[in-house]
Amino acid sequence: MGRYTRRFTFRVGVGAAAFACAWAVCHRWNLRRSGVISFPEEVVHFQPLPRDLKLRQMKESSSFENPFDALIIGGGVTGLYTAVDAAKRGLRVAVVGAGDFASGYSGTSPPLLPGAFPYVQRALRQRDAKWLRRAAEAWEARTIWSNVAPSIVNNNVRTLVPSAHAMEFMELAATAVVATLLSPFFGPWRSCSFVRGKHLLEEFPGAEDKAVGAIIVRDATVDGAAAAIALARTADALGAVTLNYAQVERITGIDNESTSSGRANFVVTISDVNACCGLGDVATSKVEMYTRSIVNCAGALVDEVKQLFPGNSSDDVPTAVERHQLSSYLVMPATALFTGERITGWAGSARALMASSTSYAFSSVMIVPWFDECVLLGPSVTPFSHSPTRAAAAATISGAVPMHSLQASGGHASGADDSTCERICAALKASGVEVDKGRILSCISTVVPVLRDPSSVPWLSNVLSEGYHIAAGGENRHRVHIYGGSLGLARLIAEKAVDKLLNNGITFNVEEVKRLRPCETKWLPLVFGSAGAGMDYYDSLSPLERVRTLVREQYAVRLVDVVSRRTRIAYSSPAEALAALPALAELMRVELGWSSRRAKWELEEARSFILAATALT
Repeated sequence: MGRYTRRFTFRVGVGAAAFACAWAVCHRWNLRRSGVISFPEEVVHFQPLPRDLKLRQMKESSSFENPFDALIIGGGVTGLYTAVDAAKRGLRVAVVGAGDFASGYSGTSPPLLPGAFPYVQRALRQRDAKWLRRAAEAWEARTIWSNVAPSIVNNNVRTLVPSAHAMEFMELAATAVVATLLSPFFGPWRSCSFVRGKHLLEEFPGAEDKAVGAIIVRDATVDGAAAAIALARTADALGAVTLNYAQVERITGIDNESTSSGRANFVVTISDVNACCGLGDVATSKVEMYTRSIVNCAGALVDEVKQLFPGNSSDDVPTAVERHQLSSYLVMPATALFTGERITGWAGSARALMASSTSYAFSSVMIVPWFDECVLLGPSVTPFSHSPTRAAAAATISGAVPMHSLQASGGHASGADDSTCERICAALKASGVEVDKGRILSCISTVVPVLRDPSSVPWLSNVLSEGYHIAAGGENRHRVHIYGGSLGLARLIAEKAVDKLLNNGITFNVEEVKRLRPCETKWLPLVFGSAGAGMDYYDSLSPLERVRTLVREQYAVRLVDVVSRRTRIAYSSPAEALAALPALAELMRVELGWSSRRAKWELEEARSFILAATALT
């Protein structure tokens, strides 16, 4: 290599390094917490409209000539974040959920928000650099959650990942180093630490596999139910119409020759399934609304909603979900499981464990910090013999059921049999963790869809590699379907879904898109209202004022909403929850104007919910 060639190569290298450093500094600057937008006082203390006024608004404020720009179907975190993104850009948005907000995967899945560690590990194991991009997305998503919703994010979780094999431990160590080096480019410095095998033997003396070492990873938890409520409040404050317990009954296409006319492309019939709860002889009230586009974020029921669209049978993939399965976790007090603090840096109630035993084919078993000083143990995955139908989701009233059926809030199921408990306890015992079954409080489960094989679903690889797939374009005119997803990536998925909706050139023309604002959800704080004031605020309220706050500010319209999602006493303190049900039912009857018949029905449904969740105790 000649002198000039070496000089040129050196200059190119210096230039590339300078460019990379400048990009990293700029990117990190954009993720600073001080960059979050400040809402005016009237938005922070915004009071959502009552439910009946929202139904009237949804009906009267849309017509064929003046429709909503987008209807979001799905009341989970992904659907609500999509509504927030679209409303912030300047679209007229409505969002409906067949059950309560976050009654499905968003509110029942483990709240653990991992960083880059699992994706870096997969990149090293599979020798595939694309997983490093997923690792960067994970770090960035966690930083954004910490910026826009710091009150519901706990960044002090320490996850212990033990290894019983020297080569595997070397892989974990390399993963920890790479993940740590990536962290300052997407947020604060998050280092991993190492644990010697002798300390693991002291902590887990009964483990079947002798551990040679472990890594302690700095993870986080996010309260999915609280995030959904905050997103609903934020969407309302931005002008959207949000409605839970509103089931889509029918979607009718409208022949519209001009794709850029601004007129409706769909007329949607929506049932208020809350109005007839406990009143079997009362017809369900229905509302017809007009919309230019629809985003399907129905989670486990995405295919059931997709089949309502006209012409779905001629779609390339008319149905993508083959079956459903139930993922169950046991709820237990943290103090009953962790008694010692023998490992430095792994102490307190915010401890998590990710272990795998050769006795269980290296299947992972987790201990995850939950809420109310409890932890989740699991998972136990079992086939779901009865596919969750839309009718079951709309009747989703109790939310906690035995494993053989699904009744409950928005496809959310809870409850397990003895075999579930045995599987989880045996897997933990093989990893050295003894579980006192008498201290198990309850079981929480969620329905998870399983997609068909790649020959039937060509984009299955997208779900496996990205964690989600957004179906838009082609036969999906004026509509977007979202498969998969996670709590951590909900904001990113919402951004991409709205981008696809706006940029397909079919629903919105170029001039309309230019008038809209760009995506700003990276810097948009969530509106919590009184929920962000802390426990001191609630302690100062009377019981009636607390219930009134849950109803008026946090969209609670059912008694089971209060005991399972606005609070979690149905899982963490079932005995106290059963004792408090009559008083809570009376307070909600006064606030919501229930009849005696409705109050009695709500009381029985909430009691059934709690008893089902605690069936194995």
